[in-house]
Amino acid sequence: KLKKGFFDAKPTKRVSSKPKPASRTGTSQGDDGITVLKGKKGSSIGGPSIPEFMRVEPDEQAKRAEEMKSKLVNALKPSKELIDGLGQDPQLLSNF
Repeated sequence: KLKKGFFDAKPTKRVSSKPKPASRTGTSQGDDGITVLKGKKGSSIGGPSIPEFMRVEPDEQAKRAEEMKSKLVNALKPSKELIDGLGQDPQLLSNF
């Protein structure tokens, strides 16, 4: 059984036993006393590095996409026999 006001109560403030350090690594004080954050140096800018065996060159990726697109277009393209069959179906033509 929950006490009345359990969900309405304000959260309690947690008191840390360790005092906060005056300055952190990666920060510096500017001329006006404004804290300036500095980014990390290294390869973290572009995200995690991609292993060599998983890399795909942009031109190869475009070539693969064009190849897949052409296969899809050719598979969905109606054939001459299909068009002729649709034109000769009286029940289908009555709906137009």
